[in-house]
Amino acid sequence: MPSAGKQWLRRGIRQTARRPAAIAGEVQKVSNLILSIDGPVKPLAAGVPEQAYSVDRRGNTDGSSDRAIHYLVKTRLLGGR
Repeated sequence: MPSAGKQWLRRGIRQTARRPAAIAGEVQKVSNLILSIDGPVKPLAAGVPEQAYSVDRRGNTDGSSDRAIHYLVKTRLLGGR
């Protein structure tokens, strides 16, 4: 069974896919317990600016990763829905 974070990520990508966009992702290790997850989104419609989203994950567990992805998708990609 996929983790909750992966389910939220899939939902966010599906919602964003309804508006054609290029999505990338990057994870940077800040320290042993802090990772930064960055996700630029470039809508393919003419004249629409690129948006950059970021969240810092603290902790070294799957649960902390799930919460970080959940927050990023829910508050940024889905606009708080």
